[in-house]
Amino acid sequence: MNRHAFFILFLLMISLTARAAKIEGRHEAYAGKKLTFFRYSDPITQNNIPVFTIEFDKEGRFVAEIETGETTFVFTDFGIYRGMLFIGSGQHI
Repeated sequence: MNRHAFFILFLLMISLTARAAKIEGRHEAYAGKKLTFFRYSDPITQNNIPVFTIEFDKEGRFVAEIETGETTFVFTDFGIYRGMLFIGSGQHI
């Protein structure tokens, strides 16, 4: 009986930590473009690791779901600007 309870508890913990973050929005000026968001591999070398890409449709709308188990810092460069964001599990942005 204890083994079954442990197994159910384990499955619940996995399902709660693996919820996707959802990002959606609209900006007509970016219609048909892509923005790739990165994270640093480590703070010293600052190598960029791609995390996800937002693809804007012809009307400038986008929706992206990102699987993350912990809060993650991501960034993207667009023009002379840098967009920075903290993404957590289950967030809707």
